[in-house]
Amino acid sequence: MLPRRGGREHWADGSHERQVERFYGTGGESYHDVRGGFLSFGLRTRPGMTYEEAALEEAYYVGDLADLTPESVLLDVGFGNGSQDIVWFERWKPARIVGIDVTYAHVRRAQERAAQLGVPETRVTFQHGSATNLPFPDESFTHIIGLESPPHFNTRERFFHEAYRVLKRGGRMVLADYLLERPAVSFFERMLVRQGARIWHVPEENIYGCGEYIRRLRNAGLLKIHLERRGEDVIPGYVADHRTLEAARQTMKVRGFWPGVVGGFIIDSAVLELYRRGLLEYIFVTAEKPA
Repeated sequence: MLPRRGGREHWADGSHERQVERFYGTGGESYHDVRGGFLSFGLRTRPGMTYEEAALEEAYYVGDLADLTPESVLLDVGFGNGSQDIVWFERWKPARIVGIDVTYAHVRRAQERAAQLGVPETRVTFQHGSATNLPFPDESFTHIIGLESPPHFNTRERFFHEAYRVLKRGGRMVLADYLLERPAVSFFERMLVRQGARIWHVPEENIYGCGEYIRRLRNAGLLKIHLERRGEDVIPGYVADHRTLEAARQTMKVRGFWPGVVGGFIIDSAVLELYRRGLLEYIFVTAEKPA
């Protein structure tokens, strides 16, 4: 059994993992106190949903896609503050949930959140580590979920192979992810894609479209692949919500004015512009390891 309070990895200076941890670790010790602790964009299935309602809706939707049961042994790659893991535990009562995240501040806050809510550490555990080098034996999990974390993996394709390795035969993976819907054609579009990826710490190797996405899943050995485009129900609503005065106040409280408010506005603007130009799409993906 993995301890809830596991050890800390020490990423090499200049490594991608170190950069991602620094990016998400800013304010990570206090971010779980706002917006329900959720970090996802959320899924808006009806008008007027609050951010927390949308984030909760997305957690439920992903859990439904995974077809979780009380017998499930779930790995959550890139769990953020662990809010969705609490949702999955309370709704589906899986036998065990293990979360792994590259940002140590996330591990600490997820551990504290679970303890405060009385979630037994024999059932839900969180640890520091990388999704591209999973510290688990072959065929350890019946399910894997990645909620908006795969774009940051170095690389997403390496993660696909690791996911195949640790999934049990017949196991299912569900990802909420982003892809490049079409190639950038103008200088401005190429710059927008390149700079947006750099600021958001998305490796260039992860920037590709639907066909390539499916091909790489298949190359890893995963089958029964289904890809669903839902950008319309995710991106505009999230950006609009994130630009409210209240959201700005919360972000500034947690991450400060420059990295939080200004940096967040730049990232959100890039995401929205890429989406409006038909370049960026938000997807839900399911895939399975052959039985």
